[in-house]
Amino acid sequence: MTADAAYESIVSILRNDFQVTADIPRTAHLRTDLGLDSLSLTDLAFLIQRDFAFKAEADAFRGVTTVGALAELVAAKAP
Repeated sequence: MTADAAYESIVSILRNDFQVTADIPRTAHLRTDLGLDSLSLTDLAFLIQRDFAFKAEADAFRGVTTVGALAELVAAKAP
């Protein structure tokens, strides 16, 4: 999977499951720009693992603060 494909899918998850209506560039910060709190970030990690069919420890998501960084993580982990 490419980072571009992962990015598009993540944007879809953010729009559909978290009702994010703001513009979602790759540089968007998950907490400050998109308003996700720690519970929402946990839910997002679960949905990403489910939708992209991979398992990752919570530590894999630690330090991932932007949508672009999340897309890169997914591209590296997804089959």
